[in-house]
Amino acid sequence: MKSLTAILAPPLLCAGILGGIVVEKRTHVQPADAVAYHQGVYDAISAMPWQIADEDNDSWSGKEVVQPTAAVRLLKPNIIISRQYTDTTQGQDRFGGVPRTCNVLIVQCKDSRDMVGHYPVNCYPNAGETLVRSEPRDWPVGNVTITGT
Repeated sequence: MKSLTAILAPPLLCAGILGGIVVEKRTHVQPADAVAYHQGVYDAISAMPWQIADEDNDSWSGKEVVQPTAAVRLLKPNIIISRQYTDTTQGQDRFGGVPRTCNVLIVQCKDSRDMVGHYPVNCYPNAGETLVRSEPRDWPVGNVTITGT
């Protein structure tokens, strides 16, 4: 006959591990914990100006660029900004008469898993495009460094 310890040890050990998993899971960040953060991001991105002047006195004017409905549905963004800025500075002939443009696309999602299908290595080939280059990079913005690819 086996000892009582040998019989009770495995189920008690399993119960202890399961209890530890339950306790650890309670430390995870919940969606409700991020509501203020997402509102702050929404407010900051919403405040992005339509007219921009840079240090060289170039003036840029933005217009909305509509994104495909399917992409927006896939991403479920908290906020999406898609604009094309055009240099409206006088004397554009220095660029052969063609005004300079800059496209800006900012998508912020509450759940990062919503972006997996739209990540360039997945999205570009599915849209018939070829990913030409992908390099890790840091962008210094004020006293913050934004890391990306």
